[in-house]
Amino acid sequence: MTVLEPLQARTPAPLVPTRPFSPGLLQGISPEDLLAQPAERPLYGTAILSGLLLWNDELDASHMISQGIHTPTGSYWHGIMHRREPDYSNGKYWFRKTGDHPAFPELLQAAQAQLADTESAIARQIRSWTSWDPFQFVDWCEAGAERSLLEAIQDLEIRVLLCHCAQQA
Repeated sequence: MTVLEPLQARTPAPLVPTRPFSPGLLQGISPEDLLAQPAERPLYGTAILSGLLLWNDELDASHMISQGIHTPTGSYWHGIMHRREPDYSNGKYWFRKTGDHPAFPELLQAAQAQLADTESAIARQIRSWTSWDPFQFVDWCEAGAERSLLEAIQDLEIRVLLCHCAQQA
């Protein structure tokens, strides 16, 4: 079994976790362990580890890594982590530092496809977007309405950003 199998099989992570999904799952894993070959850009391997820790609901460990990645991708992981704490204003601060992240178009397209048959105010709004709005997503998470829908989108967000990091490494 690979380290990813338990995470890939889980139901979407809670917006605000109370404990790790699988304690110790990523203990002793290095960024190099996560890549099939040496990374041309090792910082992305570090970003993958931060993202996997975040997906496993290990916010503190993810935070220790993401705050040291001084790129838009590091800021994106950092923003998700603060949104999940929840520290919504700090999450928005990091999303401002993220800027127009290259993963946003793929995330928007995937979210719109996933929500194609969903009738809710949030789904209708996302389907109308022409670009991903991480600030509105933070506001929805803070409001807490349609929690299961937001958790599904958050899960998609994490998966898309992990794939982006793997492609960039």
